[in-house]
Amino acid sequence: MKPNGTIWISGTLHNIFSVGVALEQEDFKILNNITWQKTNPPPNLSCRYFTHSTETILWAKKNKSAKHFFYIAKWKIFDKKK
Repeated sequence: MKPNGTIWISGTLHNIFSVGVALEQEDFKILNNITWQKTNPPPNLSCRYFTHSTETILWAKKNKSAKHFFYIAKWKIFDKKK
């Protein structure tokens, strides 16, 4: 990873909080936490919990003072598909 780079990490509730803590311990800055809603989540066969229908994506940068880029125009195309 380049010194001024950013990283996207996807995980479930089973591991994403540990990943976030590890990132902070390594001095990364978490820019966003994004929730991805699964359109076809696997069924919960135990019937003891809610179905895991989301995953969390952490967007972080390595250098807290580095400028990151976010191209909002590219993301807006997803809004038009609704």
